[in-house]
Amino acid sequence: MNLNFKALLLSAACLAALAPGTGLQARLRADAAAPAPAWEIPVICYHRFGPEKPRDAYLISAGRLDGEMAWLKKNGYQSVSLTQVAAALDGDAACLPPKPVVLSIDDGFDSGWKVAGPVFRKYGFHAVYFIIAGDVGARGKLGWGDLKEMERQGFEIGCHTWFHSNMAKPGSKESVAAYRRRVWKEVFLSKARLEAELGHPVPWLAYPYGAYNPFVEAALKQAGYKLAFTVTKGVNVPGEPPYRLKRIMLIGHPSLDFFARQLRELPMRVDLRGFSDGGTVDLGRPLRFRLKVLWPAGAEYLEAGIDGGRLGLKRGRDGWWRGTLSPSLKRSFHLFKLFASRGGRSFEQDFLFQAVRPEWKADFAPVDWKKWAHASE
Repeated sequence: MNLNFKALLLSAACLAALAPGTGLQARLRADAAAPAPAWEIPVICYHRFGPEKPRDAYLISAGRLDGEMAWLKKNGYQSVSLTQVAAALDGDAACLPPKPVVLSIDDGFDSGWKVAGPVFRKYGFHAVYFIIAGDVGARGKLGWGDLKEMERQGFEIGCHTWFHSNMAKPGSKESVAAYRRRVWKEVFLSKARLEAELGHPVPWLAYPYGAYNPFVEAALKQAGYKLAFTVTKGVNVPGEPPYRLKRIMLIGHPSLDFFARQLRELPMRVDLRGFSDGGTVDLGRPLRFRLKVLWPAGAEYLEAGIDGGRLGLKRGRDGWWRGTLSPSLKRSFHLFKLFASRGGRSFEQDFLFQAVRPEWKADFAPVDWKKWAHASE
């Protein structure tokens, strides 16, 4: 049940680099007109801050961050809280400013506050810090006093699990019972520790490595999380699944032009038949599917991929695109991705599904976590 998460995380970047003339592109006609989204919320993801090093893709200099924040301010963006994001997803669009943005920092390094904090405050922005609960107070990491002071200044704290492990699959030598126990610690124990120390609910989580599955999503729901963030790039719009929100990861010292382009990449809307997002499929034979693009109407081209590789599509006279998936038996979870372009803007849509053998189904079936955790103590 191995999953190549490097391919999963890089697949968005690979597909985004595609351009007309790749040989797999397929011209689209306007299948159906649909209105533009009522709001768009880009969520930017940072990690560490300080003098940049060529081989450290996650280290962002204060000068580069200052330039990005100045660009956001100049272009009318206002930072919003995750409470506002949750309300907007529930239908309260009035809670958002005209151009909202969420600034997020993962892992809890102290440079996120010492270096980045003054830059955020300079431009009137606030951010959410996703904290690894088991690392609070460790060398180079923020302490409980830091987190409380950050909250007093209007910044938010979210959960980044307890160990920062890959929750999407058991380890190579990990039993199903041990895997469930680890997910319980990552999801439930981390939340309980943060809430006990900070004195209030912490209903937000960012998946380590962006790795999740339907089993983990069910655990988050039972634990009381309201939102969870992946590292799938793109801008969030109405209708986004609350436990699969997109983020724009800024790694590799991107240019300001690249930074600006990422804030304009929207999700697609498609009618997909043959498998469902978050669902399971039987690997007894190749999986045939079809889809119709609902939005954007009149896209210039459509590309598809699975687990980082390109996938061919054919468009029928009825307007439906058809293809065949043959997922690897060595993997349990797969990422199916679509990419399109229109009028200088790019669009993406992702679908995560579980490919199972009959004997695997019980391994990842949803459980009553409260009952199970009590019995496992």
